[in-house]
Amino acid sequence: MIMMLPFLTTLIAIACSMRAMVFCAVMLCIDRQPDKQLNLGASGIVATAVIILFFALSAANTVSSVMVCQFGPCPDDPTQYLWKF
Repeated sequence: MIMMLPFLTTLIAIACSMRAMVFCAVMLCIDRQPDKQLNLGASGIVATAVIILFFALSAANTVSSVMVCQFGPCPDDPTQYLWKF
């Protein structure tokens, strides 16, 4: 039981962080002025592309970190993936 405590604590911390990020994303997406007509110009399309690129790179970084380090501390000099998909 004691060996599982750091793992459970890590999972709880990850779950709380993900919940906070999802909450912030939802709150930022809520339209405060629903009567205003949506007009996506060139800057809106570029901004949307940058946001999608940011989330794609974040997801790729998370996957690669989990593959190298699993859910523990990373080795000083990783030479191989611990998990292979």
